[in-house]
Amino acid sequence: MKLNILHSLEIMQDYDSYVIPFTSPALMPEFFEEDFCDLVKPYLDSELFKAKKGEIYSFTSFFKGTSKHVNIILAGFGEEKDLSIDVLMNGFGKAVTALQTLKAKKPLVFMENIAPCVNKVDSFLKSCKAMILAEYAFERYQTKEDKTHRIDSLDIYSQYYEAPRCEKRASILAENTIIARDLVNEPANFMKPADLAQKTKDLLDGLNLDINIYDEDAISKFGMSAFLSVAKGSSSKPKLIVVNYKGNKNSDEKLALVGKGLTYDSGGYSIKPTDSMMTMKTDMAGSAAVIGAIKSIAEAKLKVNVVAIIAACENMISGEAYLPGDLIGSMAGKFIEVVNTDAEGRLTLADAVTFAQENEKATKIVDIATLTGAVLSALGLDYAGVVTNNDEFYKLIEKASKMSNEKIWRLPLDDSIKDKNKSDIADLKNSGGKYAGSSTAGAFIGEFINDTPWVHIDIAGTSAAEKDIPYCRKGGTGYGVELLFDIASQIR
Repeated sequence: MKLNILHSLEIMQDYDSYVIPFTSPALMPEFFEEDFCDLVKPYLDSELFKAKKGEIYSFTSFFKGTSKHVNIILAGFGEEKDLSIDVLMNGFGKAVTALQTLKAKKPLVFMENIAPCVNKVDSFLKSCKAMILAEYAFERYQTKEDKTHRIDSLDIYSQYYEAPRCEKRASILAENTIIARDLVNEPANFMKPADLAQKTKDLLDGLNLDINIYDEDAISKFGMSAFLSVAKGSSSKPKLIVVNYKGNKNSDEKLALVGKGLTYDSGGYSIKPTDSMMTMKTDMAGSAAVIGAIKSIAEAKLKVNVVAIIAACENMISGEAYLPGDLIGSMAGKFIEVVNTDAEGRLTLADAVTFAQENEKATKIVDIATLTGAVLSALGLDYAGVVTNNDEFYKLIEKASKMSNEKIWRLPLDDSIKDKNKSDIADLKNSGGKYAGSSTAGAFIGEFINDTPWVHIDIAGTSAAEKDIPYCRKGGTGYGVELLFDIASQIR
């Protein structure tokens, strides 16, 4: 959906649908012409609409002297003192959903009526982003005629001088979040490692990026034994995807974004129950976030050097698959005792972060992964769990979380956590047991980090929505695209 910013209105009656936001108490703004006020004011006076937070009230009416009907949607945001980014995004997301329900073809949204809160860069940007995201629906494989109504273009009226710049950035981030959602929502039989690699190339084509796709032989030559061990059970061969963006040739700083790329995870011989397997097409959500982020970074032409790394494979069962009790190597030279084949993501990430340090000379590393079910128990569906080895780097991540409104919570990492990953026969075992699972999983990856500032982000709870929410339908959320983008925007 394309957004168009208007600083003036030539013909108010040129639209078939209008969205008017209100804070409480609902008062008609002075800039509306009299005929338009006459349509809306009775609904405000009668208190049919009270502008409560999250309230949507829609009706159909006619302009005086015409037979053309118009849809009017009144969106409530509650008291102005309680306005927040969440309230704005949810409210405008609901308004766009209402436009879709009414099958609007030429809608107009008034943004002036939420001043002063929306007339700030972040608030305006997030409101625009929410409107684009709310319109999205994954219906590629549905042949029914009554699909979700799509809105091709949405006009926004605002006098805010920064509105065009905010809209441009919002559109980049929203469209690439939608790309991440698409990748996560694809069924696993259409998203093999080779498919993910090809889609990455197609999506990034034409941008100022260096893209390398490495096959199994090259991965073996790199010494990525842990990654290859996970991939062994599948007939679909693994792919190592490496994308470089060189936005600041005068800087030695290089940020690595490492995304977990398990295009399907059966659990291997530590097999998952059927209900858990149903959602395992989403186990590559970390890689989807990284792809959306590197595309956003390139399109916004950020002055930063970034490498995106994805170790893409499937975790399957066969006569070739790795087994509980196996001893495997790693690119870093450390030996790992496999105690659970369903703790596979950390094995691929261990080699990927080693590659980031040794081959790409990254000075900072962020890995993002749907790594543990434990993070859902700890933090629910709204927060990603974070483990880090560097307090200063974490402050930057925390700031990016506030900028992006993608929420994080820091989890502990100390010797008591690290000790749970000790093995009797190897350097490490790949599971620390049932306690502190998110922390021990992050700590395992941390064992493959040298002195490089590093942050691990566990998005198992935030990567997919279990039901429709105001600006995201059930399925992939695209969480992490803007968070990673905002991290990159702060690297100097």
